Order: sequence, then structure tokens, then C-alpha cells
Amino acid sequence: MIDRILDTLLEADSQPRDWYGGLTTAAGHGVLVGMPAALALHGLGLSLALTPLAVALIYFLGWERLIQKGQDVADSLVDAVHVALGAAIIAGALAFGFWGAVAGFAAWAPVLMAGVWRRLACSSSN
Repeated sequence: MIDRILDTLLEADSQPRDWYGGLTTAAGHGVLVGMPAALALHGLGLSLALTPLAVALIYFLGWERLIQKGQDVADSLVDAVHVALGAAIIAGALAFGFWGAVAGFAAWAPVLMAGVWRRLACSSSN
């Protein structure tokens, strides 16, 4: 069962052969959704420590499950991870300044590169 979950999570479902499209979509989730949402929730008084998790949960439940109603839960989870990591960059920057933002980007970079790798692997196998 765990193998099936990992296979599903590692499958390049969105833009399967387009690494650039996948990368820009993932980055867009973090920058255009996660970062402004983190600023908004923190502005409403939410602790910086809870902000990335709250942003991801609100995005996942509110957008992915209620509004979009997508059938692909794995894709929704991956999108929520990118949203959370974008929010974490803002939370890190607000809590720790420049190096907090750097740490956030350093955490996000391997996740973004995993998506590129999945799409390159998918395109080379076909």
C-alpha cells in the first residue's frame, strides 16, 4: 500500500512531459497563493509557527477539495505542499529575517527539483 501511495505521489500528473510547465505551476502555487496567504493570516494574528500549516490546510480543504473537487488527491497534496513551502518562506522571513527566507527557499528547492526530475524521467521513458 505504501508503494502505491509513493508511486502516486511521484507520478508526474500535471504537465507530465513538460518540466518547465510543472516547475512554473509549482512555483506559482507557492508564490501566488502561499506567500500572500501567509501574510494575510499572520496579519490577522496567527502565529508564524502555525501559518504554513494553516495556509496549506485552508488551501487543501477550501480550494482543492471543496471548490475544485479534483479526483486526484495526490496532486492536491503536492499542490498544498508547494503552498505551505511558499508560506514558510514568508514566515521564516518575518521571524528570522534574511536567513529565515534563505532557509525557506533551501527547503523548497529540492521539492521543486523533484518535480523537474519526475517530468524529465517521464519524458525520457516514453
